[in-house]
Amino acid sequence: MRTIDNTFQFSHSLVSSYEGWLNAESDYNKYYGNSENPPAWEDYELSKKLEFYAHLFKLDLKPEFEREDTALLLGKNFEDLLNTGLADGEYFRFWNNKQEEFKVFLNNDFVTLLLNRKRVTPKQQVKIEGKLPNGLNFIGFADEVYDTCVIDIKTTSNFNRDNYNNSLQVPLYLHFMPYPITRGCYQVTEFYRSKSNNEFTQKDTFVIEAQPITQEKLQRFSDLCAEILRFAHGFRIDVENYSQYFNL
Repeated sequence: MRTIDNTFQFSHSLVSSYEGWLNAESDYNKYYGNSENPPAWEDYELSKKLEFYAHLFKLDLKPEFEREDTALLLGKNFEDLLNTGLADGEYFRFWNNKQEEFKVFLNNDFVTLLLNRKRVTPKQQVKIEGKLPNGLNFIGFADEVYDTCVIDIKTTSNFNRDNYNNSLQVPLYLHFMPYPITRGCYQVTEFYRSKSNNEFTQKDTFVIEAQPITQEKLQRFSDLCAEILRFAHGFRIDVENYSQYFNL
């Protein structure tokens, strides 16, 4: 397991997974409070903890305990197509970690997105580093960086603008980005998922401009990083209690 000390670099995704565990009860009530067949609370809370531990210590969950990664792979494959500019026809296929095959149909918006990137080719997966207010290290990888703008590419099957208005990912990038990059956006492509078969259909693409991070939110993020560092030794010991879930 990797060492977590004062030299550790904290990412937005790591802190988000930690918050996912901290907020497990409220999120469970939000999403499953009125559900007729909710997952067991103990299983839901455990999945959030394991997700965080796997991220923090760079551990692999055993296949039988992995969450279905369909949404993750949809986004990765779609972004890869945008990056390479290669699309074999009007659809693509992928397989998730449960060995299910999915077919994704693209619309004319995809062609427009490709043409935009051919006009101005961005730098891809740009490393962004900096010091948080408490001296801890931040790291991130921006999907696309242009001369004056950074873009994070997202996919979803249930678009909700608030998810991006409230996200700190791009605001953190902007905070640590060198001048003259002063703007940041989420490019969110929504896909309809068929209920009758394993198919997605591209619906629409939204661009949400991110606002600069406030000092209060930056301090909150910094405090969460310090909290993870403070409890890191206890987390390492606790992982041993869940060794049956990981490939240690």
